[in-house]
Amino acid sequence: MEKDINVGIIGYGTIGMGTAQILLENRDLIQQRTGRRITLKKVADLDITTPRSFSIPSELLTTDVKEIIENPDIDIVVEAIGGIKPALDFILTSLKNKKYVVTPNKEVIAKHGRQIMETAFE
Repeated sequence: MEKDINVGIIGYGTIGMGTAQILLENRDLIQQRTGRRITLKKVADLDITTPRSFSIPSELLTTDVKEIIENPDIDIVVEAIGGIKPALDFILTSLKNKKYVVTPNKEVIAKHGRQIMETAFE
């Protein structure tokens, strides 16, 4: 089997929580279909104490986004906070740190898509 793929999620709202849930609950199916183990390594949010409808192990939670965007073991960053600031900074820093970025953030893509693409291909 090829190298594991490690994922970090920024934002633990509806989208971040749903992404974490899919990665954790469907781990075996994802591995079967992709041939790779995809592991959720960390979820960053300003509020990690409020109970959610889907809870993850507390050791995966952090309030420090740097634990994701500066972590050399994380391959993919899911930016799920929305808006422009600080989402754009997190995306650009992740790309500069040679990470793949996934985002459902239409606003940041619409307003800064060219800058993001240029950074991705530097």
